[in-house]
Amino acid sequence: MNQRPNAQFAHIGLAAFDFDKMVKFYTQFFDFNVSDLKTEPPGRKAAWLTGDPNQHHQFVIVSGRPDDAKYNPVDQISFRTNSLADVKAYWRAALEENIEIQKTITHGNAWSVYIKDPENNRVEIFADTPWHAAQPFDIKLDFNLSDEEIYQQTEEIIRNQSSTELFVNWRKKTAKNMNLSDWPIKE
Repeated sequence: MNQRPNAQFAHIGLAAFDFDKMVKFYTQFFDFNVSDLKTEPPGRKAAWLTGDPNQHHQFVIVSGRPDDAKYNPVDQISFRTNSLADVKAYWRAALEENIEIQKTITHGNAWSVYIKDPENNRVEIFADTPWHAAQPFDIKLDFNLSDEEIYQQTEEIIRNQSSTELFVNWRKKTAKNMNLSDWPIKE
């Protein structure tokens, strides 16, 4: 296989049934900034959204999803946060704003809350744990517990799995498998 330059995922584009409602949700709930906005004809409306001033956009929402669309090809939209406390802050915000919560779980390598956006797209908000666990791995957690209790519960769950290791070790192994000797490993 040819060694290609590293390509990092940068953004997603989503066609919406209700453009204004979707832009409002993502700018208010996730505090995205609108980098650019096209609302005048001709053509579809479009909003370029970012949560990082180093990136013009991380999310693009366009109008024009057909009303008769029978299938949503988007499985989920995921947002990384810095900590379990951050994930729980989004969980509490979803509760306060009556946003449908699908589940609160650990994937072993992440703590996650899954919610639904206004057009029923599944949205994951997650933070890395210190561990890697072979996937699929989906164990329900009670986010009413303290951060310390959830951390301890996750650590106990991980200890009882045969295919787990520290995430930093998994990252080093993966970088080596990808021939990336100078990759900045997240400790």
